[in-house]
Amino acid sequence: MATPTDLILDKKRTPFNIGQAIQLTGFQIEETEPLRLGLIEHVSDPAAVLRAILHWTGGQPFLTQKVCQLVVQEAARYAETTAPPSEELVEYVVRAYIIDNWEVQDEPPHLKTIRDRIRNNPRAGQLLELYQNIVRRGHIVQDGSPQQVSLRLSGLVVERLGTLQVYNPIYKEVFDLRWSNRTLASIRPYGQQLDEWIAHQQDDRWLLQGSALETALDWAESRSLSKQDYQFLVESQKLGLRSDLAAINGELAQARAELMRVRRRTRLANVLGIGLLSSVAIGIGQYAGTQARAAGAARQETVAAQRQLAEATEAVDNLQGEKADLSHERSRLAQNNQNLAANNQALSTEKEQIAQEVDTAQTAQATAENAATAAKAQATAVQVAAERVRNAAIAAQTEAEQRQNELANVNQELLTKNEELNAVLAETTRLQAQQDEITANLEALGTQLGNALSFSLGTSGLQQSQNALYELGGLQKSIEYLENSLRKAREFKNRRSEGNTLATLGDVYHNLGNYPKALDRHREHLALAQKFKIGQESCRRSAISVRCCTAKVNI
Repeated sequence: MATPTDLILDKKRTPFNIGQAIQLTGFQIEETEPLRLGLIEHVSDPAAVLRAILHWTGGQPFLTQKVCQLVVQEAARYAETTAPPSEELVEYVVRAYIIDNWEVQDEPPHLKTIRDRIRNNPRAGQLLELYQNIVRRGHIVQDGSPQQVSLRLSGLVVERLGTLQVYNPIYKEVFDLRWSNRTLASIRPYGQQLDEWIAHQQDDRWLLQGSALETALDWAESRSLSKQDYQFLVESQKLGLRSDLAAINGELAQARAELMRVRRRTRLANVLGIGLLSSVAIGIGQYAGTQARAAGAARQETVAAQRQLAEATEAVDNLQGEKADLSHERSRLAQNNQNLAANNQALSTEKEQIAQEVDTAQTAQATAENAATAAKAQATAVQVAAERVRNAAIAAQTEAEQRQNELANVNQELLTKNEELNAVLAETTRLQAQQDEITANLEALGTQLGNALSFSLGTSGLQQSQNALYELGGLQKSIEYLENSLRKAREFKNRRSEGNTLATLGDVYHNLGNYPKALDRHREHLALAQKFKIGQESCRRSAISVRCCTAKVNI
């Protein structure tokens, strides 16, 4: 990732740096359908698993695909057992294979790349301090500063709703405050002293001095540091200046003391010289040589003292010059302190403004988060409904295929039944023809038998009628034949054949002397003839037969 100005640097090709920033965002739930399809064969609820993965990765493309692959590998271990719920399975995979001991497991490198982008940045101190502020507060207002842009380009944070936030929970777990403190301590030669200075309320005991201060200043010369770093180094320099000033003042006090000592010795030597001259004047010879030597020594000491006085005077002058320089340096430091105080005041004012903006942004963010939560819930509901519709569509398609197969089977059966029906129709036509033929035969036979009986009863008497029926196989056997004919006539609803057969049966029962049976058959024939108006002659003959049989039954 880079800014447009990072990519357009050749002024010879265009007089303008023309570029447009492209805001890259992570995967959204509606963009992860291919990933969901890849999870279907491995987990029971791929949609829930994918939502849990996006919660941990924030949609970061590389991490999202990596976690999906790890979930598939982990789910294979539960092929013969019940897998844990979706959220627990994803959390276990993330912590076991990504967060825990991440510097060893980060293959191919991803978290290491983010770490190195921070550590190798010239503004590493400022970036880490800014990141710590984001971690502590949860988010900060985006202002487009170079530090914020560099931190965003590292991939560690992302801009959402006008604020900078840690990209996802995985980054927040890996790059926590302990990591940032260790990193700051490792890249700054004075990290431990700075932490102690802050922890002990800026106690001077923890400020840098001597070679440690020179090393820190050399290290900081080519880097952009945080305000806290600069404050620490300035205070360390001020402490060094105060120490140097104290040493110079000590040396000046020693020079003054030495000057006073030399002056005292000079006055003593002068007094001793005057005493010696007075002794010579009064004639004390024995001490003359000794006192003369003493006077010479005193003069030598006087010369030496004067020389030392001159050196001390020169030293004092030098010290006065250094004192003037120190006064000037003190004035400069006082001016710097005033500038720092003004900067602190400006920073306080800016901090208050930023706090107000943060409050406003937090309120707006809370409103936006509530709206986003509601939209997310609605999207989840829509997704669940869509999933249900999809499942219902799949089930409907499956059912439709089953119904189509059943319909094909039914069509095949229908064709078979049609063929069978055609065969039955043909057989029915044949049987109908046979029925018509049998009916015609029965009618002819009934007519023949009735005529025979009539002739027998009317001309030749019972003996001849019996002889006529014997021609048909005997009276008793003819009853079976006639009853079978009656059933056939009733089955085919041939009323005429039914009437003739009833009349014939009545005559046969009459000839056999079974008058009750004969009476029943003749009555049935009479009722049938009257109902269907079969014929006047038939009705008349049946009425006569009924009266005859009734008379014989009564006898």
